[in-house]
Amino acid sequence: MKIVNREQFQEKALATNEKYWLKSYWKRWEYQSVVVDMLNQLDINSILEAGTMGIPLALDGCTLDINDKTKPTYIHDLTEFPYPFRDKEFDMFVALQVWEHIGDNQHRAFKEVCRIAKNIILSFPYKWKAGSACHLGIDKDVIKKWTEIEPDEIVQVKGRIIYRWKF
Repeated sequence: MKIVNREQFQEKALATNEKYWLKSYWKRWEYQSVVVDMLNQLDINSILEAGTMGIPLALDGCTLDINDKTKPTYIHDLTEFPYPFRDKEFDMFVALQVWEHIGDNQHRAFKEVCRIAKNIILSFPYKWKAGSACHLGIDKDVIKKWTEIEPDEIVQVKGRIIYRWKF
């Protein structure tokens, strides 16, 4: 897999001309670069990234989103089950700052991702005290309820926590 580097990430963010990325791409790179390092250390041939906002970390991977605004490879809602993929179809599933946005479906969605992927990386807003309601109150206990399975790796990065599982 070809994984994005800092320059490519910055170039893609600035090319969007979207306020969302122009204002905050460098803050997002702080935690996304940790995931890039994780991905570069693993032997993966296929990846599915959910909710990339048009800037995936894998240059030659697949993306999934709820609508076609960012031209994802697949349009699918993470709250609709089952997902339209075969068992263990992907070596890696990545969703950064997405899980808190899927209502009360986190536990079921995690089980479905375990079905379709051999490895999972998720990032969460960690112990935020301000922001949208879905971002508040997320700590390790909440994440454990959502996932049930202990991760193989946990990394904290400036108000975010990244979990990685290998199956």
